[in-house]
Amino acid sequence: MSKKDKYLVGLDIGSTKTCVLIAELADDQVKFLALGAAESKGLRKGAIVNLDSTVSSIRRAVEEAEGVANVPVESAVIGVAAFAGSIATAM
Repeated sequence: MSKKDKYLVGLDIGSTKTCVLIAELADDQVKFLALGAAESKGLRKGAIVNLDSTVSSIRRAVEEAEGVANVPVESAVIGVAAFAGSIATAM
């Protein structure tokens, strides 16, 4: 397993907070390393309304998690908040 494949990064972009979780994959186990969080900005009802503010929120959460885990984030599995009404309408 390459060093890049040793880590799992989850990014959750919610309407109120943005979180980044970094975990290490080793010996068929997942070991929690760090959690970074920042107030979400630039979102309204699960939609991005200000890209620069949203990017800033993500960057703050990533930097916090990277600092604790001492692991650079290169990619992530991403979850974005969705407004339930828009999902029902889309179906």
